[in-house]
Amino acid sequence: MDRLVVSVVRGNAGAGGVFLSLAADEVWASDRIVLNPHYKDMGNLYGSEYWTYLLPRRAGAANAAMITQCRLPMGVAEAGRLGIVDPC
Repeated sequence: MDRLVVSVVRGNAGAGGVFLSLAADEVWASDRIVLNPHYKDMGNLYGSEYWTYLLPRRAGAANAAMITQCRLPMGVAEAGRLGIVDPC
């Protein structure tokens, strides 16, 4: 509890990279990147197992369901509104 862990996403990320970054206390991302947090086009897989615990905790249950079901990439502004990245 005496350390702050920050994930910094400087390049585009797929589901594994997006969800792994949520393990940190803060998630910072460049405004020039694209996040693609799903594997649904690859046989309807959800992707990283990290999402089952980390995503609802950060984004809430409703946003988590929408994020895992959506097949579209998102920019950092949308990710911020959904609770995936923090303002920085």
